[in-house]
Amino acid sequence: MGGGIGGLATAACLRARGFDADVYERAAELREVGAALGLWPNATLVLQHLGVLDALKKLAHVPAAGALRDVRGKVIMKMQALETAVPTIFAHRADLHRVLLSVIPSDGLHLNKNCTSIEREGSRVRAIFADSTCSPWADGLLGADGIRSVVRDMTLHDGPPTYRGYVAWRGVAAFDPGEEMVGETWGRGQRFGFIPLGQGVHGAGDSGAVAPDAAAGPRVGWWATANMPESQADDTCRQPQAAWKKEVLARFKNWHRPIRDLLEATPESAFLCSAILDRPPPSADKPWGDGPVTLLGDAAHPTTPNLGQGACMAIEDAAVVAHAVASIPEIPTALRVYEMSRVARTAMIVSESLKFGKIGQWENPLACALRDALVRVAPEKRMRKQFRELWTYDAWEAPLIMRG
Repeated sequence: MGGGIGGLATAACLRARGFDADVYERAAELREVGAALGLWPNATLVLQHLGVLDALKKLAHVPAAGALRDVRGKVIMKMQALETAVPTIFAHRADLHRVLLSVIPSDGLHLNKNCTSIEREGSRVRAIFADSTCSPWADGLLGADGIRSVVRDMTLHDGPPTYRGYVAWRGVAAFDPGEEMVGETWGRGQRFGFIPLGQGVHGAGDSGAVAPDAAAGPRVGWWATANMPESQADDTCRQPQAAWKKEVLARFKNWHRPIRDLLEATPESAFLCSAILDRPPPSADKPWGDGPVTLLGDAAHPTTPNLGQGACMAIEDAAVVAHAVASIPEIPTALRVYEMSRVARTAMIVSESLKFGKIGQWENPLACALRDALVRVAPEKRMRKQFRELWTYDAWEAPLIMRG
């Protein structure tokens, strides 16, 4: 279930391993919506295995370095890109969507299929949709339907995700900052980040291939965060896009250039807003599936966006579940092995991302001054080692872990 990044990546990985896999998406059409994505080497390695990495590189941006700044624009920390087997890529979500679709047959994607229930018969399973249709009986069903997963609700019955105290606005603009401004700016209870995204595409040819739009200028994706109570966050997220643009401009009007210019260049229709949510880290004694049903991506282990690993974790999940299914004949067993193989890594990322976000959202002036001072003196070598350990994971051939 789910025609987002996780669902498409899973279908692509399963098909690459020789299995049939269909995608059922609740939306009536696939629209070019969404914002910027950071795809770190742990994700781009999977895209290389799928044969779509080169196509995405032509549409997106490969950064040389990143920086953390204060509100005046002074660099607190800078880190050069790591030398890894595959690069980090900054892309628009729609461009990643497009290249994943290029390796999935058109008859493998079913739109306007809003899952309302799951039916089981022995070891088989199928989905029932709001239009009174159902999927064919299958050996497995994978819920990749996001942080408010219907499949999770029907499988685990564990309630809603947890609000983490702040909201994020996001957007994409046609904008040239004049220099490579990759990274994030930290204030007090607020942050702003931006990454270049390349030029995107102008359409698809007869082969289904995609090509950069030579006439378009560079694009920049950005995000902005602010602390607020949950009730205020709910009200904020319900506001129209014009109100989002006005609020973000007001909050960040005195921050360093080119933040205000970038926000002004972003059309209201490109503004998005969401409360930042996650769930407690998964544990080995509580798998996120049952029988022939499992979850992946945000449906399984939603994480705050502070490490830029949400889409990457979904892509990793896709590779590992396909590896498990290809290695173990019994599908329910394979799905439990997939879950056990993902618990430790996803729990670490959920926990570290939550911790990083809490520090970034500090409001106390003394705490923020101490935070910035400690970051300035942090050895780059140690930071590079930590990120290398995170980014060099090869999900395609990762060892499978059995319970007990």
